[in-house]
Amino acid sequence: MAKPEQERSAPEQLRRGIRFAELGRLEEALKCYEEATRIEPRFVYAWYNKGFVLQELGRFEQAVECYSEAINIDPSHVSAWYSKGVALAKVGRHREAIECFDQVLRLDPNLTLGREAKKKAEEELKRIT
Repeated sequence: MAKPEQERSAPEQLRRGIRFAELGRLEEALKCYEEATRIEPRFVYAWYNKGFVLQELGRFEQAVECYSEAINIDPSHVSAWYSKGVALAKVGRHREAIECFDQVLRLDPNLTLGREAKKKAEEELKRIT
């Protein structure tokens, strides 16, 4: 059994959140990530995971905010840039999504997912304009 001070640590909240997310208990995972970011506001992994869970819940604008926070903490966090782009595309903000995917490709030029996502966002932008 974890000690009370460990249960309150940001890394422990992150671990609990991951376990809940793996079980599909996303709201409980979200609470853990929220607690982790409250305890340690610059905990990039908690912000990223919080964004991921919000995105899974269809709360894309809130996910974008979390990914932005993760990027502010660690501008080289490729997954946060990629996920932010995906969330932006989901809410029709394709130009911003393309900017995120451009950053993904600057950070990791070989990331096929980044290239594919950018192409899809560009096609969608052309379709709607």
